[in-house]
Formats: sequence, C-alpha cells, structure tokens
Amino acid sequence: MAGGFLFFRSKGPKPVRIGSKAFTEGVLLGDVLRLLAESEGVASEHREQMGGTRIVWGALVAGEIDAYVEYTGTLQREILATDGRRSLAQIRKQLEDQGIRMGPTLGFNNTYDLGMKKERAEALGIRTVSDLRGHPDLRFVFSHEFMDRDDGWPALKRRYDLPHAARGSDHDLAYRAVASGEADVLAVYSTDAKIPMHGLVTLDDDLGFFPTYEALVLYRTELETTQPDVVAAFELLRDRIDEARMAGLNAEVEIDERPELSVAAAFLEEDLGLYVAAEVETTAQRILRMTWEHVLLVVVSLLIAVLVGLFLGVVAAKTRVFGQIVIGVVGAAQTFPGSPCSRSSCRCSVSDGSPPWSGWSSTACYRSSGTPMPASRGSGARWPSPPACWGSLPALDCSASSCRSPRRRFSRA
Repeated sequence: MAGGFLFFRSKGPKPVRIGSKAFTEGVLLGDVLRLLAESEGVASEHREQMGGTRIVWGALVAGEIDAYVEYTGTLQREILATDGRRSLAQIRKQLEDQGIRMGPTLGFNNTYDLGMKKERAEALGIRTVSDLRGHPDLRFVFSHEFMDRDDGWPALKRRYDLPHAARGSDHDLAYRAVASGEADVLAVYSTDAKIPMHGLVTLDDDLGFFPTYEALVLYRTELETTQPDVVAAFELLRDRIDEARMAGLNAEVEIDERPELSVAAAFLEEDLGLYVAAEVETTAQRILRMTWEHVLLVVVSLLIAVLVGLFLGVVAAKTRVFGQIVIGVVGAAQTFPGSPCSRSSCRCSVSDGSPPWSGWSSTACYRSSGTPMPASRGSGARWPSPPACWGSLPALDCSASSCRSPRRRFSRA
C-alpha cells in the first residue's frame, strides 16, 4: 500500500532526486532531467513545484535534492547576491565551495521582461520601461517572488525611478489580471508561451537592468561519484534548446494542455533520439493518490494526538500540580487564534442551572478570591456571583449573538 511505503521503504539504491520551481518551465525541465537519469537505468524521482528559488536552492545545498535547472542571472543577483560583474568561472568556483557543480548550459536565455496588453501599450505610446514613468496611474502586478527578489521589483523601481506601486500575486493570476484589464503591467519570462496567447507585448529594458538568465543544470558534486552516468546524460542537453524551442515546449503544456512528462519524453525522443517510457498519471490516479496521502496524514496525526492525550490525561490525573498546568495550557490553547471580540464589548451573565465555569480553574479562582465554593453543583443549583478573578480567564470567542470562552457564557453589552 502507498501508506506503507512511507514507513517501510525497502532498502536499495537511493534514487536521483530532481527538484523544480513552481512554474511550467521549471517542472518541464525537471521532468527532462528525471527521464535522462532513467535512460541510464537509474531510479529517479521528481519533486516538482517545490516553491521559489530560495526553497529549491536550499534543498540542493542541504542534500534534499540532487539536481535542478537554474539560471545564471538568478545565481548572480539572487542566490549569490553579487554585483553582477563576476564571470561564470568565478561563480563556478563559489558554487563548488558549497559542494555544487555548474552543469551544462541548455542554450537559451529566459530573461525577465515587463509586459503589457499590446493595444494598451500602443494607445499610450509605451515601448520601453522608461516610458512607464510618464504614466503613474498604471497598475502593476508581479509574482510574489519577483516582489522580493534582489533582481526584482524593488531594484527595478529604483533603477528606473518609477512612481508606481505594485501588488503581489501568483504568476498565473498576474497574467489573468492583465488579460482581464484588472492590471496593466506584469513581469514575464521571455520564453513564456502565455505572452502571445494573451496578446501581450514586452517592453524594451532600455537601461539594461535585467542580467542574462542562461538556463543551466545545477547538481551536487557527489553525484559525479555516486551516479557518473547520470551526470554524463545531463551533458546531452548542452546547447540543445534555444529560446524558440523552449517557448514551444512551454506552449505544448500551457496552451495544448499536455502533461509536462509527456512533453519532456517527446522532446528527448525528437531532439536527442532517446526513447524513455513515461507513465503519465491520470486525473483519477492523481485524485486517488492525493486522497490516500491526505487520509494517511489525518490518521497518523489523529493517532499521535490520541496517544499524547491519553498520556497527559493519565499523568494529570495522578499528579495534581502537573494536572493543573496541563488543564491551564489546554484552556489557553483553545482560545487561539485570537477572537475579533474584546472583553470590553461583552458582559457576564450566569444562566440558572449551569455554572459560569467548570474544572480546576473555577476551584483555583474561588480559592484565590476567598469566595466559598457552592455546596451543590447539581441540576437546578444556583451559582453565586463570580469572584474577581473571573476576568483573568482566557480570551473570548465571539459569535453573532454572544461571546463565549471555554468556561463561561457572555452576552454582548
């Protein structure tokens, strides 16, 4: 069963682990690397859409993955945070000091561009990024990563002295916002298939802000020892994909809606003469797999919670001081996240036949205030006015008509 795999993975050769960023091109090229490894008879796995640059790079450095596709401009400006004047040889040396090897360049430059709807740009006479300065009312939307990158929006805004504000969004949603007229300007990759699909035009980077983003393979140096055939297979990609070819591959995924794995397999067969069987997961299989993984995680987390709860319950019942601590902590935890209701907007009311609070906290509250405990707690018994320490109980939880805490009921003042 799939769940058992997580706990009882058979011992054998460790698969080559390929990572990828969370965008079409990254996933597609990740599948290409995975299939190249499998063409050498080596087991591999693709951890696709791991996140942004920092997440995938961190996974490579930490040894959680063995290889992924990166870009030279990202290495210079984001990962190594240099001034952009270092040569590839200098970058290569700096990477090797961290146990990372710069593999083959793939042959295309996927630089950043700013894009606009073609008719909108023509109507305003905007052809360059500098032209944007004269239209401060334009609405900018960028991916969250571009908003934070050293080679992204903050530095671009300073370089061109742009007066605009920008909002962050998912990369695909940014395209939709510009296509629907909700925004005017977005950052695009030069090999994006969606540029012509959405009728966009890219603006000339007239001040030369964006560096060159040559795609290349990064891998851990230990792979040369553990899997030399895989490293040799990566070399087959050297200068085999130009900008037009990469844009075409992206279009097959984004416009023709073919699975990345199928497109990757077809590329290897057509361009490199390698046939690698690629079993594409169907929608039903994906739903079944993800449902099983979700159920497994829920069952495991529930089991852990029950075991911890039983242990704490037994210890709390046998140890009075520890029990008071446990109940207090659990009571406080029930108030998270914070409620929109404040104490000042509520007042206490005690209903006949029901205590204003229960358990250890009420006992401690009575004792600390000197208020005698009620003689009876049975049904119909009236509880006395609450002692002063009632106000120190946990934060309130609002509903439409009343405020509640874990131990008392309130009505709005």
